[in-house]
Amino acid sequence: MGRFIEGIIGRINNERGAIAAMTAMLMLVVLTIAGLVIDSGLLVYDQLRLDEAANKSATAIVQSVDVNASSPSRIVFDEALLLENSEYFLKVNVPEAELVSCELDPEEDGVVYIKAKLKSKVHFSRIFGVKDYTLSSTAIGKVSKRTE
Repeated sequence: MGRFIEGIIGRINNERGAIAAMTAMLMLVVLTIAGLVIDSGLLVYDQLRLDEAANKSATAIVQSVDVNASSPSRIVFDEALLLENSEYFLKVNVPEAELVSCELDPEEDGVVYIKAKLKSKVHFSRIFGVKDYTLSSTAIGKVSKRTE
């Protein structure tokens, strides 16, 4: 058993430069993985920000509707104001976000769909030729009729 251990120690002593080369290669792999993890975390963070901004925009839109002023049988939206307010509330929460569409559901009364997108820049993924990702989000807001 002692010879076996002495043989291993003798081999390690003869290969001193190999450890440095293996360490350098391993560090490259570890740094690449760490960079991709950081980029993934930033993408998830931006996606959460965009989702939250779209939800806040949809909520603000439906809360701004005066249900009592609308006709009793149907909730009426001012479409120009709807688009302007959607853009405003989205930009207040995420200034770099872009409103793709703001639509009313033709079948269900009082439902608004907000679609937004955001270009999220990456840092370490540029090594692989990726400059940015386009994230998208859809939020739904529904006006609830008051019961009195």
